[in-house]
Amino acid sequence: MQYLDLKMDFMFKQLFGHPSRKSITMAFLNALLHRTGDDRIIDVQFENTELTKETEDGKTGRLD
Repeated sequence: MQYLDLKMDFMFKQLFGHPSRKSITMAFLNALLHRTGDDRIIDVQFENTELTKETEDGKTGRLD
């Protein structure tokens, strides 16, 4: 069985950076930050990190 390398930005974002996996992201953050009870994270918001070209010869980018 092969595992995906979550150290790769793309794979990490696929698992933790998608709104459909919000519960996984919150569980990960709560465990990482040792938050429990009333101190736990109960919601996260995903922002668009894609930068679009303003001109035809412009470059696109992605914020991490």
